[in-house]
Amino acid sequence: MSLQILIVDDDLSMRMLLAEYFRRLGFAVEEYESAEEALEPALSGRFDCFIFDVTMSGMSGLDLLKRVRDRDINTPAMFLTAHDAVDDKVAGFQAGADDYLA
Repeated sequence: MSLQILIVDDDLSMRMLLAEYFRRLGFAVEEYESAEEALEPALSGRFDCFIFDVTMSGMSGLDLLKRVRDRDINTPAMFLTAHDAVDDKVAGFQAGADDYLA
């Protein structure tokens, strides 16, 4: 059984690039354009890893991860984003991220 990765990013090209990369490595990938679409799957507990963008229309990746963590789901989570200020990184870790790549 392959590891399950949830990717949430409103940038189609980034989302497709990440999904294709991980699929070629043998991972099972689900991808969503918005945090709202991804909320229910993220809360299902079936994923081994989350990769979220921070800024999306509607709910942010930060808010998505906070909701997941509020349900005691401790799936490893990483933010992949252009937001590289120290305050942005701190906010990501405070939201519950395990890693933050800017």
